[in-house]
Amino acid sequence: MKKFVSFFSLCFLCFAICYSQPGRDETLANSYLQNGEFDKAVELYQNLWEKNNYDVKFYQPLYKCLLTLKKFDELEKVVKKEIKKNENSPKFVIDLGYMYSQIPDAAKAKEQFEKAQKDLKPNEISIRNIANAFEAYRLYDYVIAVYDRAGKMLRNDSYFSFELAQAYLNKGDIAGAVKNYLLNIETNPQNVQAVKNTVQTSRDEQKLLAEMETQLYAKVQKNSAAEDYIDLLTCNPFIIHHALASIQQWVAGSLRRDPSPRHIAVPSSPDVSVRRQESTPPEAGRGNVVDAGGSSGVTLGG
Repeated sequence: MKKFVSFFSLCFLCFAICYSQPGRDETLANSYLQNGEFDKAVELYQNLWEKNNYDVKFYQPLYKCLLTLKKFDELEKVVKKEIKKNENSPKFVIDLGYMYSQIPDAAKAKEQFEKAQKDLKPNEISIRNIANAFEAYRLYDYVIAVYDRAGKMLRNDSYFSFELAQAYLNKGDIAGAVKNYLLNIETNPQNVQAVKNTVQTSRDEQKLLAEMETQLYAKVQKNSAAEDYIDLLTCNPFIIHHALASIQQWVAGSLRRDPSPRHIAVPSSPDVSVRRQESTPPEAGRGNVVDAGGSSGVTLGG
């Protein structure tokens, strides 16, 4: 009886050790990764990935380790394995393209990036997933291309205007950012506060305000019904974000006004540097940012 109990205890101990090993390996791997010890972490993640049916949970840190260590041949095999397992996920195709870009092999990278874009479907989740995968690598030109194509697929160029504005801003294209922020406000007046907050908190606030002023002048000159823009444009550029609410009034009011052409005297643009000295910007009210891109998870018709 004692021998049986001892044997049972030994079996239980062995089972407990085997069961707890993956947890310890994962903890150790994570510790190595956080400390930048990629050469130690990579072997542990490789084993965890293989023993857990190529779980994406271990794929991402394994990808990071192999990429950092420049073990491109091994990484290529890992990524292609995930692509084969997840045929409907362009994310791994983008991962492969980014790996090629780091070799560097620009031709192969471009081939994979374009392949990922071809998988774009008229579905909001699919569109955002692909755009986010490009954005993770700061490939803003591809983010813009995805949202531009998505707008054409959905026959609604303004649907992703807020996301496009953000991508242009991240890229450093101030004019493109402002163009899309204004488009978003004009088609979604409820997003005025979201745009206002984004401009106020951006490190490029002054550039955004100056470009917004330029584009608003152009809008007044082209649209005789846009009378509310005149007050907006004569404000100190530091408080343009306070007057953004007038755009919302313009969107609604322009639909009710007399559509017959009228001449509007557009004031000449004052010297910005002079106006900045004349006025001290008041504190801008900050509201909560709303999701300007629409409800997530909605399937859209092509």
